[in-house]
Amino acid sequence: MSKYSYCIKCGKELAPGATFCQYCGAKQIQLENDDIEINKANEPENVTFPKKRTKTVESKKNISPTVRLIFGIIFIIVSVMALFQSFGVMAAYSIGGNSTGSASGAAGIIVSLIMLSLGIILIATRKNNSQGLKITIYILGIISALMGFGISSHFSDMSIYGILLIVGTILCNLPLASQYEDD
Repeated sequence: MSKYSYCIKCGKELAPGATFCQYCGAKQIQLENDDIEINKANEPENVTFPKKRTKTVESKKNISPTVRLIFGIIFIIVSVMALFQSFGVMAAYSIGGNSTGSASGAAGIIVSLIMLSLGIILIATRKNNSQGLKITIYILGIISALMGFGISSHFSDMSIYGILLIVGTILCNLPLASQYEDD
């Protein structure tokens, strides 16, 4: 017979006089009689204690901050190009007296400003995963893309910007693979 001290929670052998288990951190109950002996001869040799498991928790699906950063930068660069192009189209058609082309230029300015705003939102909130933000990104992207497609008959580059907006909006809201936590 020999003296052994075991954790009351995980069952692992403790250092002599330990008040907390060094494996699981459980506080140990101090018995009044420290001279209790355990007969190891009557215990099975290969005793295994079940590993303490916490329930598996599925975390929220995360959006990649890198994808949002990349598309945010792309949207800002393209929106600045579209802005200058729209001002040029609007000025050229205004000088020529064509009100339809002038309206297309103004719509192009609105599309590029929405795209600029979307780029700034994507960069500023790239680590945010709220449902409201996803809906905002979808709404801004789709409105801007539809406006771009609507004026593409007068301003052909807007269809390219519309496709970029749709692809970027969808990719910026695609979740990564589910992550699991298991202790």
